[in-house]
Amino acid sequence: MGLRLPSEQDLCRQLAVSRTVVRNAISRLRDDDLVDKIRGSGAFVLECPTSTTSRAHLTKALVSTLKRCRTCSNVRRCAC
Repeated sequence: MGLRLPSEQDLCRQLAVSRTVVRNAISRLRDDDLVDKIRGSGAFVLECPTSTTSRAHLTKALVSTLKRCRTCSNVRRCAC
């Protein structure tokens, strides 16, 4: 397992989004097999990016997912 993502609360503060948006985004990243969430431990990148390109891809995926989930945050389940 790779890097641990910041806590949901930290992501909410850093990105100025609701916890619902963060949780939906992490769920989407989990569905895409980019991260795994371990109850009580947090969310982890499944494979630690070793190159700048891989890190850029992961960052782009996270930001893109957060943006999509932010737009549908009023929907009970993120359908983006």
